[in-house]
Amino acid sequence: VRRLSKIVSTRRTTTPYVQQPSLAPVESAAMRIALLEDDPDQAAQLQALLERSSHVVHAFLRSRPLLNNLAHESYDVIVLDWM
Repeated sequence: VRRLSKIVSTRRTTTPYVQQPSLAPVESAAMRIALLEDDPDQAAQLQALLERSSHVVHAFLRSRPLLNNLAHESYDVIVLDWM
């Protein structure tokens, strides 16, 4: 037992340095977002929220105008009203 404790106590206990990720806020580029929401109040709230984060939001209340728009516009993200 003494011999084992001597071996354990002489082992190197340092660990290699690992750089921790920064917790500072990351500046991200604005995204072009197409928003499909049939409730005008919810669409306005979501649009305002996303625009406060510096995104460019195009809101649609119906799917047909969105589909027509997609024929000549591109977006980074399309948010769909699922319910």
